[in-house]
Amino acid sequence: MTFTTLPPPPLIHPEPDTHQHIESPWRTIHSAADELVQLFSRELEDRISRERDLMYQHYSSEREKIYRDIQQEREALGQIKAELERQVQREREQVQRERAMRFESEKLLREENEALRISVLQLQATLDTLQIRKADGLRAFSN
Repeated sequence: MTFTTLPPPPLIHPEPDTHQHIESPWRTIHSAADELVQLFSRELEDRISRERDLMYQHYSSEREKIYRDIQQEREALGQIKAELERQVQREREQVQRERAMRFESEKLLREENEALRISVLQLQATLDTLQIRKADGLRAFSN
């Protein structure tokens, strides 16, 4: 298939004061083409505008959804943090109670050890006294 270029349309010059209201076919075609281009441009601009609005709505709803998700995650993390802080506090209190109990137990053991030491010293003194008396009694008996 071979394409040939058409020669430019002949220039029609209206005669003075006659046929000035008639346009050339070439101008009519160009005017119609311009109108079609403008119509297409408006339709394209309208379509682009609608698409942009839809995209904006979509992004806005996605942004809101993401924001809600982030808020929910923050709340969940806040609750977890609060629970962990309560757990740490309970463990600290438990450690303090255990230390207090251990201190009290050690204090009681020291007191018992001291009482036993005193008892042992008293028993040792009593035994020493008895041994001295026995030795004195044996000396007196042997004299």
